[in-house]
Amino acid sequence: MAAAANTLEDERELLVGCIEDAFEAIRLLPGLDANGPALVWLADHLLDARRQTAKES
Repeated sequence: MAAAANTLEDERELLVGCIEDAFEAIRLLPGLDANGPALVWLADHLLDARRQTAKES
């Protein structure tokens, strides 16, 4: 049970980090809403990239 909780917490931290990074990146670009669909799109791609990187390590 503790291993499942750790896995869930790690996944949550990864997702939160991706959302933070996406928000910061989009916030700096003029004309994009940092709370709109672009945030979800970029966070999703960052999450995919980080999972792929974690698999390769």
